[in-house]
Amino acid sequence: MDQTTTVTASPTSSSAPQITMTIMPREGAVSDGLPTYATACSSLARFASACLCIGVTAKTTTAPIPSTTVVVTLTETNTAFVTQVVETASVTVEDTTIFQMTTATATSEVVVTASPSPTPVVGILQAYHNGDLIGYVSFNYVYGPYLAFLGSYEQTSAATLQPNGQLVYQSEWAQGEVGDDPQSLVFAGSSSNTPYTCAIGADSYLSCYLGSPTNEMVFAINSNNDILMGTPQGVQAAAGLLIFQVKLLAQ
Repeated sequence: MDQTTTVTASPTSSSAPQITMTIMPREGAVSDGLPTYATACSSLARFASACLCIGVTAKTTTAPIPSTTVVVTLTETNTAFVTQVVETASVTVEDTTIFQMTTATATSEVVVTASPSPTPVVGILQAYHNGDLIGYVSFNYVYGPYLAFLGSYEQTSAATLQPNGQLVYQSEWAQGEVGDDPQSLVFAGSSSNTPYTCAIGADSYLSCYLGSPTNEMVFAINSNNDILMGTPQGVQAAAGLLIFQVKLLAQ
């Protein structure tokens, strides 16, 4: 028997999806076979021929088409995809900032800046010119403040670099007047002048400024070995001054 199949998908949100199939047979004539009174005919074809001879035609009856409904439950499988996001970090440690970028090859850049010492550093101040030791920063008491000059090792005394960046000798701190360029390096107590702020750089030399970090100052000596402080432009413009660098040799 030939069949026609109809498939309907019916998914729901609360249960597994289902398929309903309706199976229907092909339409066709159905014969009841030979009647009992015609058993003398050897076949249905001979019976039909005999009927035609006496003028009786065949009658065709179409029976209702039965159908069968089958419900099939489907099993659904879901596949999940997960995306993971990886973040880079920037870490700051005191005055050293590390930037790290993750690529095919990890690279890093380290920037180091000079900063005041977290604890006081006590030592003698050494003077260098073009990398050569030329003397020691010494102190001469003149009517209250101390004036710095370039002397020998026997003439020098220990100074202290405070955590706030002040350079101190005998409880007096290095100070100057903003606008005087260059000027003598003076160590004094309470006054209206501005203290120098100094730090030990990565090259071990002192770097100092007066008032603002943009007002960078350098050490210089004149023909009398007096020590002065001034901006690089101011010192270079003055006649007879020699720029030098200072290291604090801790004791």
